[in-house]
Amino acid sequence: MLTNTTFQVSKVTRSSLPPNISDVLISVRQEWESVAGGTSLLHCESLVGLLLFDIVAKLDIPAEEQRHLLGPALFNEVTEFVTNQG
Repeated sequence: MLTNTTFQVSKVTRSSLPPNISDVLISVRQEWESVAGGTSLLHCESLVGLLLFDIVAKLDIPAEEQRHLLGPALFNEVTEFVTNQG
């Protein structure tokens, strides 16, 4: 069943992004491959919230914009998780 869905684009400005996003995505992929220990990323379980957090963190997006992009609940959960892992 199809429904009408409205999407809102977040207000991340081009100036807040690094010059080469592909480098960030390659770095994130390589880190996740390392964590997966040789298992294909297509077939491994992962914490999606951490993956999203890794991406916005490596893009050097300020914390308030990270909160907006991830949503307050996920941002708080991931921040607490990362802090407790430290």
